[in-house]
Amino acid sequence: MANFTVIVIAVIIFLVLLVTGHYISTVMFGASFIGLFILGGFNMSVLSGHLINDPYLNAASYTLSTVPMFTLMAQFIMRSGIIRDAYAVVFKASKGKRSSLGIMTILLGGFLGAVSGSATATAASLGQISVPELRHRGYSEHLAGCVAACAGSLSAVIPPSLMLIIYGGIAQASVGKLFMATLIPGLIIMALFGVLTVIFLNTKMEKRLSEQSEHGDGVELEVSMGRMIFVCVIGIAIMAIIFGGIYSGLFTPTESGAIGALLGLITTFVTRTFNFKLLKESLLDTIKVTGMSATIILAAQFFSRFVTRSLMARYLMQSLSGLIARPVLLLLILGIIYFLLYMFLDGSAVVLMTVPILMPILNEAGIDLIWFGIFICTLCTLGSLTPPVGMSVYATAGASKIDLGKIFTYAMPFAAITTVI
Repeated sequence: MANFTVIVIAVIIFLVLLVTGHYISTVMFGASFIGLFILGGFNMSVLSGHLINDPYLNAASYTLSTVPMFTLMAQFIMRSGIIRDAYAVVFKASKGKRSSLGIMTILLGGFLGAVSGSATATAASLGQISVPELRHRGYSEHLAGCVAACAGSLSAVIPPSLMLIIYGGIAQASVGKLFMATLIPGLIIMALFGVLTVIFLNTKMEKRLSEQSEHGDGVELEVSMGRMIFVCVIGIAIMAIIFGGIYSGLFTPTESGAIGALLGLITTFVTRTFNFKLLKESLLDTIKVTGMSATIILAAQFFSRFVTRSLMARYLMQSLSGLIARPVLLLLILGIIYFLLYMFLDGSAVVLMTVPILMPILNEAGIDLIWFGIFICTLCTLGSLTPPVGMSVYATAGASKIDLGKIFTYAMPFAAITTVI
């Protein structure tokens, strides 16, 4: 059977599985399995050659060891109770200025998103943690939900980003260089979100909505000076170890994650929240996230095998041959495609589906893989805030019980203004 026909069959299977709601790993593995089976003349010889060695070699990659370390750190930090204390500390330190809490939520989202690796998971967490605190202190539900969604969307551009780790593993690009390259763009987007929060917080529309909105049942926390100092010290220590260790070359990303996880565990002891239930839930959630990530990466690598053997990349390169000599136009078209995909799918899933196909094209066009990784991660941040889906907005709305349309009222201007700038 002609390769082009096999590609069409595989793409149809891919789309059917995707539309019917299967996991992205199942989608990629199912389409590539059937495609390779047909290419091998309806026998298992081609498949067995890939299945014997590839899964172990890919799962044993040192790059992927960063996933469980950072995930475990995030689990300990989120369960230690210091997040809630931090809101009280910042509110007191700013003498009741509401804008400081919005900026803090943006910073918190960048940190949690970086260590959790999922925009939807971070946005959902902030929907439960941050939205009640913001609404209790005078934010409308429109803006509170928008700030949480924007903060959650930062997971793609703030190192150590799981999405960048996955991209580095597939593209065989240096994870350390990706972390360093995304720091400035990530900080710029965070700063823009912070400035927009302050601007929108002081508009007449926000003040009117805030008066109409029913505030949550949050209770103002009385935090001792010792507790305030501890929250500041532990936050600075974790950030210094992760970012300072990686950028100074003192630690690898995996070693930084391991030390961060240890600090997170120590935090649970100091805050007296540690118990075996917390340890069990943290470890189980870490295993689930790590297992999910490894499964997806294995499926993506298997899918890349099908892309190579079916000559899909060659056909795609032929169709885009006129654009390879014009990398700017090629990047513009790819940017539009990625932006649309990020509206409907999780960022890591999009990277896993597309990068194996685009690698030969990017190399032929002479596009730097580090730069391209930062480019698509930035688009992920903006696409996850944009309708018709907007994954971060959906996650925040579901967790906070705020109407989806109310969050989009502010999320769309945030995304549009940031894109233009």
